[in-house]
Amino acid sequence: MAANYTVLRITDGVTTADLLDGTNYALVANGWSPQIATLQPDGSYSDVVENITIDVYGTSALIALQRVERIVGLLDQARRWSLGENVTPVRIEAQPQGVTTNAMRAAILGGEVILPTDWADKLVTNSIDNVVIRLTRRGVWLRNTLTTGTETDWPSNVKNFSFGATINRYSPMSLEISGVTFDNLAYSTWKTGIWVFGVSAAQMERLDAQTYINGVNASNISNGTAIGNSFTRLSGSARIDVPLTSSPGALGGRKIAVFAAIKNSTSGLRLRCQQTNGNISFSEHFFYAREDNRVTFIGTFEWNPATTHVRISIPISFGGEVVDIDYLMLVNVSDPNTFIIEVEEPVISYLNPLSAGSSVMRLTNTPDTQLAPRISLDIFDEGEIDLAYYGNARVSARGTFSFVNLALSNSTSFWQPYNNAATDVQDHAVSGSVIEGFLTLQ
Repeated sequence: MAANYTVLRITDGVTTADLLDGTNYALVANGWSPQIATLQPDGSYSDVVENITIDVYGTSALIALQRVERIVGLLDQARRWSLGENVTPVRIEAQPQGVTTNAMRAAILGGEVILPTDWADKLVTNSIDNVVIRLTRRGVWLRNTLTTGTETDWPSNVKNFSFGATINRYSPMSLEISGVTFDNLAYSTWKTGIWVFGVSAAQMERLDAQTYINGVNASNISNGTAIGNSFTRLSGSARIDVPLTSSPGALGGRKIAVFAAIKNSTSGLRLRCQQTNGNISFSEHFFYAREDNRVTFIGTFEWNPATTHVRISIPISFGGEVVDIDYLMLVNVSDPNTFIIEVEEPVISYLNPLSAGSSVMRLTNTPDTQLAPRISLDIFDEGEIDLAYYGNARVSARGTFSFVNLALSNSTSFWQPYNNAATDVQDHAVSGSVIEGFLTLQ
């Protein structure tokens, strides 16, 4: 038996083919050289194909063949799981010789067993030599799960976390938001929002609209649920220039997605967003503010390093237009470790109410047990509800990450999601976990 590994098995947690047990299976000398996944254009890592050569033993020819069948069954089950069938996932687990940490694992997506051409001749010895297991697995090896502390703050305030400097950038991350409350009668539910993940707070920049300059037909209005306790109202033909909080050039040369907390009182109103420096406009996007109390995605800009302000304006007025704006959020989407997910709320109504109580929202991202990440609302009185979402939820983390939830209240009187008593902004408590990810066995 080859001694390159101390662990090498294929298992679903119940049925296991231990390829090193020496009784049923043995890895032949130099029988496996693990493949290494490659980076894909979307920032993910490729699945890989492994070829593992083993000898199979039995106390009879029949038992030897049954032990081959065990591996065939596990690979078939893995394929069925990868196609969405409700079966237990199958994983490969491995540990190189001399390593004292836990064995690594990766989900298997399918495969085949290839018998040698002289396999029948070998059965006289109750064994089959040089059987090849060809399997496809997910490219990132997984090991231990680490957790962060909890940050509690307003939803739109950026929260920063650290897992430690040893975490690789392709380690899958999960998230939990606790303390979510809502009130069916007032429809103050805030189970929706745009979740932004970045490797640091420098990947995102929030601009408070009340700090505007060069305002035309603009005024600030006090509101305790707005950023800085005030939002800005544009009326008629109006504009504001909102200054960047970072030094000019800090975002230059990157693709920047721009979001806005805007409440539009005029249906179908066309607005304009520009990068500016004084009277110079570098680029512009025309957009329509959402009319369902959701944060509006304005567009993605090639960011000019000379930009000092973001201008929001009502370019054409017919009289009576009103737009309220609380903040802008700039997100660097050039970095493949920036993730943006729009989360939808479950269907609720007076006929299908959700109990008013404390709940938890979760992003569960475990590639060895899930085909795709899951976002859910866990209502303690009623169980867990899957939430629809848009975007890539295969969130991965380096040693640090930052998170913000861009969510508006469903009430026109409030900016941030508010609590049951309708007296204050609903803080949320955010914590994260990460599964250590590696491209090579170690």
